[in-house]
This record gives sequence, C-alpha cells and structure tokens, in this order.
Amino acid sequence: MGHFDYPGLLGAADAVSGRKQSIFLRLTGATLLLAVLAAVTGALSARVDMGGGTTIDVPAAVAVLAFAGMVVLTFVLIATRPERGWYSARAVAESVKSSSWQYAVGGGEFSPLTPGPPAEAFVRLLGQIVDQVVETDGGPGDAGAPIGIRPTATMDELRGRALPERVDAYAEGRVANQSRWYRGKARSNARRANQLLVLSIAVQIAGLTVAAAAVARAVDADLTGMAAAAVGAATAWSQARDYESLAQAYRTTIADLSRVADELALRRDGFTDESWADFVDTAEQAISREHTLWLARRGVAPRR
Repeated sequence: MGHFDYPGLLGAADAVSGRKQSIFLRLTGATLLLAVLAAVTGALSARVDMGGGTTIDVPAAVAVLAFAGMVVLTFVLIATRPERGWYSARAVAESVKSSSWQYAVGGGEFSPLTPGPPAEAFVRLLGQIVDQVVETDGGPGDAGAPIGIRPTATMDELRGRALPERVDAYAEGRVANQSRWYRGKARSNARRANQLLVLSIAVQIAGLTVAAAAVARAVDADLTGMAAAAVGAATAWSQARDYESLAQAYRTTIADLSRVADELALRRDGFTDESWADFVDTAEQAISREHTLWLARRGVAPRR
C-alpha cells in the first residue's frame, strides 16, 4: 500500500485542532505559572523608597499584577473556549479518516452493494461536517480557500481494486498504521506521565521540607504557601495534559487493533463484499473507541 491521500477537509480540521489545542494549553500553562508567581511574591517583602516619603513593596506589587494577569487569562479562556474548537475539530478529523477508508475499501455504508453512486454519498457525508470546521475556527481554511470533500485519486484507485487487494491495503494502511501510531503515542504519554509524577513528588518533598523548616522557625518567609501553590499547579497541569489516561486508552486500543489484525489474517481469503463491509464497519468502531472515550471524558458528544 503506497501513500494514501485524504480529502482536504482532514488537513483543515487538523490545523484547527492543533491551533486550538496550542492556545488552550498555553493559556492554561500561563495561568498556572502566574498562580505560582503570585504565591512566591506574596510571601516576600522588599520595600523600595520611591522618594518623597513613598515606599512600595515590590513583591506585593508583582503579586497584584500576577493576580490581574490570571483574571485576564481566565476571562480569555471563558470567552474564546479554545478547548471546544480543539475537541470538535479532532472529532471532524477522525470522522474524515474513518469515512475515507470505508469509501476506499468498500466498507460500512460504502459497500459496492449499496445502491447509488458512492462518490456522491461520500461528498454528501463530508459536506455535512464542513460546517463543524467553520464553526470551530470561524472559516473553512486559510484565506477562505475551499475545503476538499471529494474522494481523492488514491481513494478511487483503491476502491477499484479487487477485494483481496483492498483487504491487504486496509490491513497495512489502516490497521497496522494505526497500531504503530498508538504504540508510539502510548510510550511517549507514559514517559511524560512518569516525568510529571517525579516532578510532582519532588515539589511535594520540597513543600514538606519548607513546612518543617517553618515549624522550626528556621526560615521567616512563608515558603509553605509557595510550595502549596507549586504542588497545585503541577497537579492541575497533569490533569490538563491527561498523560496517564491517554497512555492507558492507547494501550487498550492497541489490544483492540491486534484482535482486528488477527481476524483479518484468519479471514483474508474468505470475505465477500457483504461480509467485508460489515467487518470494516466493526473495525472502524474499534479504532474510534479511544477517541469516543476521549471526547466523553471531556463532556463532548462524538460526531459522525
């Protein structure tokens, strides 16, 4: 199986998803850093003579600015809701991938036995979700360029092959490819989850140390509040990234894909157009299960 080209709608949805995710994480990270900064500067005191008998507590002033920044960023998050664009656009992208493969290999509702021109049915299906990209980004693409929703040449070429060739192409291009992707993502998310766990434990140990020092009056500054703020920020960032849950979900999907691959190998020469269409539909449900659960954890209904 060579390169598989998706309709342009996939690229548009991926771009929206990546952009909105980046905005959400940057705003969230900046808010948490400002919270730590406010706690640190709020625990310090350093008055500076401004002349004329006026003095300013510089750390306190910095803390005020940090709190003001947190308020502004929180309002920006509430007003723009970038996470909604992230979730919605990713749902669109996954729908495009699944529909494209079903069309290309004659699976699900795009079985050769289904009445009507398949290309028209595909265009109609993708046309129904174009508005979702517009909805999440305010426009269909850069400079208002139209988004491709028609089957690509590689999709039509694959659809025209004999059934055994389509089975092999799906096994390698979709099932094996997704399995490799999920394995890589599971490893990277598990590694990042462990790194965050180590960081969180280190911050907690540091907090315990400064709290004990405060009890023994070995330090005058309120370092306990600083440590508590740092622990809270680390915990909130861990929840925002959701590394451990993602790693577990990816491992579950890998197991599902392994079962799909095993069944494909066993039934490779025994498919008919009808049984193949049903098999692909079931396989796509297994592939999309991780994404469906990912959306559910965020309170978003999955989209077709």
